[in-house]
Amino acid sequence: PRLRGMGLVTVAQYIDRHYGELARRIAVVSGAVFLVGALVAQMAAMGKVTELILGFDSHWAVLLGGAVVVVYSTVGGIRAVVKTDVLQFVVLVAGIGGAAGTMLGGHLCDRLGARDVRWYMWLPALASLAAIPFCLGFLFAPSPFLAILCLAPMIFLCSTYIAPIYALTQGLAGLRMRAMASAVTHLGSSVLGAGVGPQVIGALNDWLAPLAGEEAIRYSLLLIVVTNAWGALHARLATRNLREDLARAETRAIPPH
Repeated sequence: PRLRGMGLVTVAQYIDRHYGELARRIAVVSGAVFLVGALVAQMAAMGKVTELILGFDSHWAVLLGGAVVVVYSTVGGIRAVVKTDVLQFVVLVAGIGGAAGTMLGGHLCDRLGARDVRWYMWLPALASLAAIPFCLGFLFAPSPFLAILCLAPMIFLCSTYIAPIYALTQGLAGLRMRAMASAVTHLGSSVLGAGVGPQVIGALNDWLAPLAGEEAIRYSLLLIVVTNAWGALHARLATRNLREDLARAETRAIPPH
């Protein structure tokens, strides 16, 4: 945003304006050397992952990925490269944050649950509430940089529920019902979260658009705050009988002598 405000597109142009032509040439050459190495590593990794997941030959995957990069760079120019780099960074932040939240949530619940099983619900409730300030920061941050800084911890905290929820599902369900219980849990999160959620957000955005214009999407996404608070409330309510429910499930799992 700062470069756009100065009428510039690249960092090299900024260096040229402040330090002269020689500094710009040095920056361009050193940047090119770095980017060639980084691009080779990215393409090789992409080819290997594609080969493992889809079964394609890694060489063809690298060629296809390179062709895609060449096309959007040629058609869209430097601005297209900037936009795709930003998108890749956001996806990376979301992926790492979600994976870290899931792993740490499971680890902490196992550690704390050894003392009191209610931590399997207390921790998701606390994490859901703690994510609300970061969600508000992401939606109303005055700059994209601050919004991204709020996005990572928001996704991290919102992902801590996954491991304890599935663990409790297995613990409460009978031995012959665990597969179905997991399927129902996953179906509910998929249908409500990935299916109904975007539809509701879109409808709210259309409804608010005449009042808020382009800012309507900010207020539509405030539904995340409501669902986080609602989920935290139900997680807290679930702790009231959790120990007794788990004890009954354990008793049912013990075969009679």
